[in-house]
Amino acid sequence: MSGKGKLNTRLYFNRLARTFDLDAPRQNGTPGRINTAWTTNLGPTFANLAHAPTVAEVGRPVTVTVDASDPDAVASMTLWYSVNGDAWQNVSMTLAPPAEASAAVLDGTGEEHLVTAPAWARYRGMVPGQAAGSVVQFYVEAADGAGAQSTFPGGGRDSRALWAVRDAPSSSSALHEFRMLMTPADRTRLHAPTNTLSNELLGATIVEDEREVYYNCGVRLKGSFVGRNVARVGFHVQFNEDNLFRGVHRVVSVDRAMHTAIGNIGELLVKQIACHAGGIPDMHDDVARCLAPVASYSGVVLLRVSGFDNDYLDAQFDHGAGGSLFEVEVLRWNNATVDGNPLSPKQVGNESGGTGYANLELQNYGESAENYRWFFLLVNNRTADDFSGAIAVSKMFGLNGTPVITQAAQVLDLDEWLRTMAYAQLVGMADAYFTGANIHNFRVYIRPDDHKALFMPWDWDSAFQASASASIFGSGNIAKLLNFPHQRRLYLNQLFDLINSTFNTAYMGRWTAHYGAVGQQDFTAYLNYIGARASFVLGQLPTAAAFAIGSNSGNDFTTNTATVTLTGSAPISVRTIELNGVAYAPTWTGNTNWSLVVPLFFGTNALTLQGVDYAGRRLSNAVDSIQIINTGPLALLPVVINEWMADNAGPGGLADGADGLFQDWFELFNPNPVAVNLGGLYLTDRLASPNKWAIPTNTIISGRGFLLVWADGNPEQNAANAGVDADLHAPFQLSGDGEAIGLFAADGVTPLSTVTFGAQIQNVSQGRFPDGDTNAVFAMTNFTPRAANTLAGLGEVRVLRVIQSGPVLELQWNAIAGRSYRVEFKDDWASEEWTALTDPLRATGPSLTVQDPALPDGPRFYRVLLLR
Repeated sequence: MSGKGKLNTRLYFNRLARTFDLDAPRQNGTPGRINTAWTTNLGPTFANLAHAPTVAEVGRPVTVTVDASDPDAVASMTLWYSVNGDAWQNVSMTLAPPAEASAAVLDGTGEEHLVTAPAWARYRGMVPGQAAGSVVQFYVEAADGAGAQSTFPGGGRDSRALWAVRDAPSSSSALHEFRMLMTPADRTRLHAPTNTLSNELLGATIVEDEREVYYNCGVRLKGSFVGRNVARVGFHVQFNEDNLFRGVHRVVSVDRAMHTAIGNIGELLVKQIACHAGGIPDMHDDVARCLAPVASYSGVVLLRVSGFDNDYLDAQFDHGAGGSLFEVEVLRWNNATVDGNPLSPKQVGNESGGTGYANLELQNYGESAENYRWFFLLVNNRTADDFSGAIAVSKMFGLNGTPVITQAAQVLDLDEWLRTMAYAQLVGMADAYFTGANIHNFRVYIRPDDHKALFMPWDWDSAFQASASASIFGSGNIAKLLNFPHQRRLYLNQLFDLINSTFNTAYMGRWTAHYGAVGQQDFTAYLNYIGARASFVLGQLPTAAAFAIGSNSGNDFTTNTATVTLTGSAPISVRTIELNGVAYAPTWTGNTNWSLVVPLFFGTNALTLQGVDYAGRRLSNAVDSIQIINTGPLALLPVVINEWMADNAGPGGLADGADGLFQDWFELFNPNPVAVNLGGLYLTDRLASPNKWAIPTNTIISGRGFLLVWADGNPEQNAANAGVDADLHAPFQLSGDGEAIGLFAADGVTPLSTVTFGAQIQNVSQGRFPDGDTNAVFAMTNFTPRAANTLAGLGEVRVLRVIQSGPVLELQWNAIAGRSYRVEFKDDWASEEWTALTDPLRATGPSLTVQDPALPDGPRFYRVLLLR
């Protein structure tokens, strides 16, 4: 027995369902013994099975070729075939001409290499021509010199290598052609009422554009509980690992309808909006003409070649496939059997009825995963069976009042949720959570690096169906996020940005015309909807509010405090505010009102506030200034991210004293003359998630001091009460290709210091000069962690002292603390080769000393290298 270590037991459709962990042996396999799959003789092995032409012509023969090899020689090769499921027939295969006898063989890693005869030989056989529309199933069978037989594909008659005989002229369409071939018995079973809800994969061959052939794929119906026994049903196609679709994709989904509009590819417009607007999870679709196993299901389709699968997640997020992905769906069940007898097969439901229905809200259902798994469907990592993220999200939405938003900041990527919610409202989703009555058609993904949940659009083919004048605020527990002024304002700003950047007729007119031409459809109605919806939503937004400082009616004033809270107003186009060129995240107290805590120097503080939009553009109509005189104490200056190295490598880089590894690091600088307690502040490498990691309590940086932070993903290396200026270890890493670092205040919102950097050079740091000066960034080959930055070069290595005592020579040279050096020698000056005297040496002070204990009788030449 093999499989997963979990057993699910339930009555029909989730009633009394429970999942149990099965006892499994601690030691799997057969260590010390012959494997259970071992055999004395496998028979011949095969590669490069093919048929030509890919789509047969009526009455014309088809040639099948295959490469074969065996240590005992290939004694015979037979081609077996069956036409439309009729009796099997066979023809002998013969050796191809010598020019074809070499085979390009896939070695299992995806790389090709040439193997020449006699190791491999090519065989060919010919099947007679057949009638129009016929489907021919085939496989090859070989025997070696010892009599052992084998087949390819390995399942023989149970495999599905197929070709079709053309029953119509080839299409002149510019669309890709996606032909799905199944035997008559398989295609009948695929659509049988007792099979529609099965996820069992039935065998098929896929042919793309009459060129690329994918044998022995798996096909099942795709759709919801009520969407598989209807005319708009789609298909799920799974390809083999050794022959992925277009060389990349394991799974492709064939989507045949825009909601109930069969052949409509309008959902592609919805995805175009998300892709262009940014900040919204999106997927990759293509348009094709599908030739389905049942001819009535053929037509123009969307091919979802990259959905929210593991390949997508790995491409978008660090270790993305390691995060749990859930599809949220309503519960349905059949209400009747085919003949009224409770023991008979269930009568398959469809969109018009015949099913029971339970619409489960996101709320607290307790601690057991069993209470969530039937509507939070775990899409990936099923063996791990980790529902902690789903439970955390559900419990959070079950709260009321202030705890909702407090917990949401810890559980959700709030900005991403608000943007996706705004997107859903604009595109008029009629059958999805928040915009419609049904709590389904979305996915929740738990991002691995910070364990925060993302809201992911899924199956949004009911777009453009809600009224263009529908409310811009939705329903359900998810709408609780908008009950708070700050989040409500951010949501409105998302609506404004989406409309101005993408969701408008000026931008979408091109794409409705393009996709309409490609799919031979008229998308004018969708473009009209976009125009009407955008106009209505803009009318609901406070676009006319002035950008103004409201404190003291905008007039200059005097205070005796180190900080002051400024208030004011701003139009909906403003997302953040810059104070004297430094970005701040204001607290929004209403749809147009903001407040900002501002530190003050002693004396006159000239403050200029600049409104910035979602894309980071400074708005010309959003500027105001004020002067505030501080007669009281001086506010502390913020600690600054002073130096960073995101490509730190040994031996020339900086080694972490905790484990000796060469890992990313950055340095904090305290510009104040007094020590500052960093405990409770936040560090992040994702500015959109400012509260990613809270600095441990009692983390002290001395006055004018430096504190080194290792971005090594090892926070467990932080020592309790480590002392002033002690190194920190953050739970994230930096990218040598460029990213960001942020230090945020204890409110998890206000930025104290942020940097965004591009691609790095190995063992070259970047940082501020002079220390704390945020006006410029410099590259520094002479990196100075825990010390003042310098733009001086590394300088020359100068030998300070040479002392010889008998056969021992001692060599001393100037050095830079923290840098590594290597001493090399050669005994023949004419030689080009140098020999290392020692392993790399790391300097801890201004000089280094090394000894050569075995001087030769003749001369010896030395050189000292600074390792970069």
